[in-house]
Amino acid sequence: MNRRQNYKLHSPHDMFMAVRVGDLSWLNQVLKSNESYVNLNDERGLTCLHVAALECRCDVLKSLIIEYQVDVNLSTSSGWTALHFSINSSKVKKSYECVQYLLSQGADANRCTSALIYPLHLAASCGHVSATELLLKHNAVVDVTDERGQSPYIMAMIWGHKNAARVLAHSVWIKTKQDEAYQRQAFQKYCAKIDKEKRTNNELVETGKKLRAEKCYQNWLQKNCLIVNNSLGLEAKEKKEASSKISEEKDIRYKPVRTRKDKQSTADVVELDRHVKLIQLSTPMKH
Repeated sequence: MNRRQNYKLHSPHDMFMAVRVGDLSWLNQVLKSNESYVNLNDERGLTCLHVAALECRCDVLKSLIIEYQVDVNLSTSSGWTALHFSINSSKVKKSYECVQYLLSQGADANRCTSALIYPLHLAASCGHVSATELLLKHNAVVDVTDERGQSPYIMAMIWGHKNAARVLAHSVWIKTKQDEAYQRQAFQKYCAKIDKEKRTNNELVETGKKLRAEKCYQNWLQKNCLIVNNSLGLEAKEKKEASSKISEEKDIRYKPVRTRKDKQSTADVVELDRHVKLIQLSTPMKH
């Protein structure tokens, strides 16, 4: 370290060397001299973030993302991101640590390259089972295909990675069932919508029929002079009620009222008739 300080190695080349060997103090020294180096590309078009992911230097990734605010989804000209570079079968443990950290920082599990290569393709082709399961937990699409039409499951089968193929096959089966359930629900909703529209149309048709029938009936009544309109009908009803009320008043007015004297005379007549009948019964009949 003293030798580097004596020579003042603060060039972009030193930055990439510090990232490759994982020397954070050297990297911080270079970036303090010129922080714009963090966005420079090397001869392969890679930034220090991509180199750190390729070398599976998780501590360097943390420093670049947290301290220097490097975009976790920064891509190369061909679309490769740090998540693509971090998937490595030769360093399984370190690779898994890098993949886990990048996903926790918001790395897109469904970001593809210009050749339509997804991170799940790389995990399947190298047989990285833990990375495959981790990508699937972060909603990686399992049925994607690259520019040759190969899915991650096909890639795992081609390279003979049975465990990764088994995990992907199970995910494909679950995805198929979910798609079928979603399509079934969508079809049921569509049928319910069609039935509702059909019932609404039928109700409108029935309402229209009733209105037309009522209109025809009113026209027939007017044509036969049975009723002119509702107002005349109400007037006729009111006149009828008024005439019935007047007749009731006349009946009350001209109804004979029996006085007490009339009642007494009637009782005398009834008593006289009773005496006459008794006399007739007591008189012997002549033969």
